Amino acid sequence: LRRARARDVLDLAASMKWTTGDRDWDTTVQDLAGRGLCVRELLAFYRRLGTPGLMPDYDAAVHTTADVVRQAIIPASKDSQYANAALATVLMRGRETVPHHMVTHTWSNRFSHLVAAVVAHALDSPTYQEVLPRLEKEDFVTLESELFWKDKLDDAYWICAFAVNQHTCICGTVFPWDVDPVTKAAHPTCPCSAPTLGSN
Repeated sequence: LRRARARDVLDLAASMKWTTGDRDWDTTVQDLAGRGLCVRELLAFYRRLGTPGLMPDYDAAVHTTADVVRQAIIPASKDSQYANAALATVLMRGRETVPHHMVTHTWSNRFSHLVAAVVAHALDSPTYQEVLPRLEKEDFVTLESELFWKDKLDDAYWICAFAVNQHTCICGTVFPWDVDPVTKAAHPTCPCSAPTLGSN
């Protein structure tokens, strides 16, 4: 049913013949619009943070979304089977996923708060504070179980950090203030060869 609704959105857009008149622009917008990330994959990604293979020094109480983009999202989306792609593309295994919801947030906030807010919304909880402690590893199973029984694991959200291909914009540039708050080391630059697309 949820996939059918998403398909209806695309069919409606096609029937309205939505266009700006610029084919390249329209193609990019359609591509970005199909990069939703489901709650199931967001939680699977979050669960990997702090492990040897993905941002081992991750601290939920300290690290921001900007930190996670630099040290987890960019590395996890580099040289995937989908090339240097948006992480939403990688996590959703290349499937076009029309989101049910769009998330606005700030990269300077704690990444754990962003994830908790998405999950709280999926659970119809009024605040993310109730969900935040449940993101601890020992409570993951019960949290996922609740989302499963409420049929929310496959709800898709559009989150810029995941939906935008960071390899075409910021991955090769790090500013002096881009420092990990835990290790005090500068954030790494990405050595990929993806062409960078600036604003014009």
